[in-house]
Amino acid sequence: MLERQDIDHLAALSRLDIAPEERDRLRVDLEAILGYVSELSRAVLPADLAADKRPADFPHRNALRPDREPLPGGENTAAILSQAPAMKDNYLVVKKILDN
Repeated sequence: MLERQDIDHLAALSRLDIAPEERDRLRVDLEAILGYVSELSRAVLPADLAADKRPADFPHRNALRPDREPLPGGENTAAILSQAPAMKDNYLVVKKILDN
């Protein structure tokens, strides 16, 4: 069970200013979280998921997309600018929102 000084210590470590009325609610929430974690530690895993397996024993693959040549500069510029509501001298025209 967490004590008030545990909450104070956690707040100091995380540099949080926790109001006194929030500390009791936080203590209850943290106890619930720790209870869930302790339930997970009691879970029985199949042998092929045992914690003593080395990461090298697990098959892995690169989930990133393959490298490719970048698009040539300006290839999509005309298509993008055609969607702009207003243009002047190859610039987008926008409503002025700032004074000098």
